[in-house]
Amino acid sequence: MSVKRPFVLVVLDSLDSMRPPGFDIMMLVIAALGAVMATIQPASQSYILARLVLEPTLFTVALYLGLRGASGLASLVRQQIIEVYMSYPISRLGVIISIILSRVVIPAVMLLALPILISGILLYPVVLKDPVAYLLVFSGYLTQALLYGIVFLLIAIISRSSGTASVLSITFYFAYNIIWLLIQSLSSSLGSWAQHMAIAMKFYRVTYFMALQHAGLQTTGLTLTEYLFVPSIIVIATVSLVLYFTRRFEPT
Repeated sequence: MSVKRPFVLVVLDSLDSMRPPGFDIMMLVIAALGAVMATIQPASQSYILARLVLEPTLFTVALYLGLRGASGLASLVRQQIIEVYMSYPISRLGVIISIILSRVVIPAVMLLALPILISGILLYPVVLKDPVAYLLVFSGYLTQALLYGIVFLLIAIISRSSGTASVLSITFYFAYNIIWLLIQSLSSSLGSWAQHMAIAMKFYRVTYFMALQHAGLQTTGLTLTEYLFVPSIIVIATVSLVLYFTRRFEPT
């Protein structure tokens, strides 16, 4: 299969998932947020700056992936546009990979990269102290966003309803974070496993500790659980999405 055909589908579907004015407004809001956070928050280290800027941004990105990405995919199914995609000379695998790129990966990268770029320009002396740490923290937030986005797509393709997909996606986001909050709050009494799980569930905390280590600071020792928990969920959700779409999904 030619790479050009899936690429064309990515472009076409991206025009829908990132169509104005919704995406334009979101980009402006996030860019402004990045600029404000960079100027009002004191940050002497690049990894601190990245976390200050991206912490509130991630919630906005998750909402976008749920309300536009997952809901949009469910609308494609409900309106039978997905049948048009499947009629292209592209395999089902190529179609679903194209949708993952256009509905999750590309929007997440753009929405998270914009504020980090704005803050990096405004406070470039801070970023230049340790650009590797800056990018490490960014990669953690991007990975966390991919976790939400892939699960949202799986919910959407199964539910086939834009309203249900939106509600269930946001419900998953809040449920995931409430569970994390409970584990985090009770970690001192639950033991070391809870402390490790509280870090593992938020991959940007893992990369933040990696950034601290890169800067030569003493920090919490990371285990294999912290490194693999979120990436494992992403892999499982992606494989489940691909298998469901390629083997069991029927558009009508």
